[in-house]
Amino acid sequence: MSFSTDTKAELSALPIKKKCCKRAYAAGLLFDADTDGESRALGFYQNLYTAQVAQKAIASVFGSNAVTFSPVVEGKGFVLAVSASEVAELISDMARYGVDAIVGFSCEECAGSFLRGLFIASGSLTSPERQYHLEFTLKNSDRAETLSAFLCDYASPPTVRRRDGSAGLIYKSSAKIEDFLSSVGAVQAYFALLNGKITREIRNDVNRSTNCMTKNIAKAVAASRAQIAALEALERSGECDKLSPELRETAQLRLLYPEIPLAELGARHCPPISKSGVNHRMARLMAIAEGIKKD
Repeated sequence: MSFSTDTKAELSALPIKKKCCKRAYAAGLLFDADTDGESRALGFYQNLYTAQVAQKAIASVFGSNAVTFSPVVEGKGFVLAVSASEVAELISDMARYGVDAIVGFSCEECAGSFLRGLFIASGSLTSPERQYHLEFTLKNSDRAETLSAFLCDYASPPTVRRRDGSAGLIYKSSAKIEDFLSSVGAVQAYFALLNGKITREIRNDVNRSTNCMTKNIAKAVAASRAQIAALEALERSGECDKLSPELRETAQLRLLYPEIPLAELGARHCPPISKSGVNHRMARLMAIAEGIKKD
């Protein structure tokens, strides 16, 4: 099962005790439904499980006779027909006057219940180990503005992307997705998101550290090659014999150990010298070699 499916399963299993919250939950499940000429509501759901969740929730609010028949396959999803005229009016009025004005949230939990139903019916959530992406997909694109206004008041402003005959309301911020999951009571999904976020951050830190180490190694190799080339030029020109004992020792050790770091090279001197001491001597040797090259 996907992360999105797991989250919907968690939300659909949460108990709802208050009548006002049950009505808000049903409104969320029906938000993207259409009405027909027979005063029926037609809810479209992506899979049978979601349609059955909607059927049970709607029946608990509007009566068992409200749902005229079980979900039927239509295209790539399932359609649930609801015969109660009150439901058809609810859908039309939500689109026209706004969600909170019509549903009539009576307590602090009602908005969360509505968002819970909305996500189960129209939402999707990408695994946090891949990316942060929460989206509500509405086949009724005209209803996107109504939902966007509601989300601005009760959650945070989403990014709206209109497609052919549909619209997507999207969140890509991990903080906003965390707030949403917390507001709808998806505790398991919330902590899974946090764990995925930590995993991604650790992976990114490791990659950054590896890249930095690789760059440093490449710089050290390039510097070593330049030093060896300069010292070999000094040898060919006979200038090595004219060097001071200290510089001659450093030059000989670098030619003998071309790959070791400066700190280790300094430890091989007699007496040992510091990394900065080796670096200072190498700079002098490079300057001498550069002068010979110009001459």
